[in-house]
Amino acid sequence: MPRITRSRIAPALLACVALCCAPAAQAEKADREKNIEFHRILAHMTGNPIMVVVVGGVLDVLRQFIHSIGEYPNRHVLPSRKRFIAHLEAGDADAAVAEMQASLMKLQKTYLSRLEK
Repeated sequence: MPRITRSRIAPALLACVALCCAPAAQAEKADREKNIEFHRILAHMTGNPIMVVVVGGVLDVLRQFIHSIGEYPNRHVLPSRKRFIAHLEAGDADAAVAEMQASLMKLQKTYLSRLEK
């Protein structure tokens, strides 16, 4: 994918988010896969091949980890992604970073709490 531009932000990422919002996808593996794919799309949008490889490796490990802890309802990810995309579209990188960081911290807390069960 070419480097990120305002005209390319919403189509790729919103398409990924839309698939996760589809009723049929909510309870299926497709939901988890598209949530992971969101980060892969972001990595490709950087235009940095090293970033693509590193993020790809991390996402492969994450996929295995999520599989090991099992499926669970996660209602904060999609609204967060929509806010993240809105910040990117507005050109507000600081707000986008803050949104992604907050979302990842919530996921980390959730993942770790599921390990304790």
